[in-house]
Amino acid sequence: MINSEQIKQAFFGMVSIGQTSSELDKIDSDLIQNTNGVILSDIHPFFTHENIFNSANGLDQYTSKVSDVRAFDMATYYAETNLYSHYLRRKLNYIYMESVRSVLDAKVGYSAQGKAVVSNILLYDGRGLTNTVDKRGRFVGYKVVVLRPNMKFNLHRIAIQLTEAQELDIYVFQANNPTPLSVQTIDYQDPYKMVEFPITPIQFGSELTTNEYIIGYYEGDLVGKAIKRDIDLVNPTLGCCNNVSYSYFQKYSKFVDIKPFYVEEENFMEGELSWQRQDEIVINGNNFGLNMNFTVNCDLTDLIIQQKTLFVPVVQQMAVVAFLKDIINSTRDTSTANNLRGLVLANGTIQAYIKTEEDRLKKRVASTSIDMNQLDSTCMQNTVRRIRTGSF
Repeated sequence: MINSEQIKQAFFGMVSIGQTSSELDKIDSDLIQNTNGVILSDIHPFFTHENIFNSANGLDQYTSKVSDVRAFDMATYYAETNLYSHYLRRKLNYIYMESVRSVLDAKVGYSAQGKAVVSNILLYDGRGLTNTVDKRGRFVGYKVVVLRPNMKFNLHRIAIQLTEAQELDIYVFQANNPTPLSVQTIDYQDPYKMVEFPITPIQFGSELTTNEYIIGYYEGDLVGKAIKRDIDLVNPTLGCCNNVSYSYFQKYSKFVDIKPFYVEEENFMEGELSWQRQDEIVINGNNFGLNMNFTVNCDLTDLIIQQKTLFVPVVQQMAVVAFLKDIINSTRDTSTANNLRGLVLANGTIQAYIKTEEDRLKKRVASTSIDMNQLDSTCMQNTVRRIRTGSF
């Protein structure tokens, strides 16, 4: 698994465009800025402002030079741009992501990039019967600690069991941030039944600042009470009545630590994480009527961003291949497009010209060395066959 938005943001500016003509549409300012001093026209002589603008398909569909197009921008959700800048932005983002995927495919294998080490698992099996949780105005729920780097906890579904029908807000906090990462409203309409609800997926992992997260609700929001499931979630052992729950624990506990806890009412302000760690009381044998379905995936995003400079040669050659295909295979009948095609055809075929650059790209991908020591061995593909030894 990789977070494409984070990678595109981290790589942005690795290659930039030179604004060489005031007669053509003005390029968005962030596309001109670069972090490596590499401009497209330095990579290949075909990639000038004029050549791309007058050759790439689709850029002849409008004549206005006014910023009359609105498109997604990294700094602001929507910003004024133009069709040319929009084309360049999409092309560069494609180049960044395709470069990363090509290197990862060669180094760790495609299947390992998003490998699920725990897939769609419940925290525990079963439900409560009639016993209820004493309601004291607390914040109650689970503390989730992601134990390994380069892994992400993905929360898919929430299950609750209450005595009364109601809407209940479920809060997700990052341990060092008072503002909730997410607030999910659950519409519970089946009293005494444990009901599972799909939610807007939430993903979090072992960050630089914290690997601790909180999922729960405020007892003051309850109309009735939560129904208690008396189960050991702190130090479970195998027994006659908890085989399934114990098997779940055995699977996820290597990667995430999940414990039920509460915070007394006098220690928080509702709606924000305002308590101290010492205010969190871990409790066993109580689920607070709350269960969850989750997945734990390998995530290589941080590892890639930390080593992004190693991708620069691949990104540059990927840009050569991507823009060449657009320019040389253009169907536009302009003097610029025709001249560029003529330069290529004078030395062979278009296919042969592009294949030469693709072969160079393959060599750069193969020669890119990434430090994978930080990556958990569970995330690596099992590609090595070991020799069996024994004795007579």
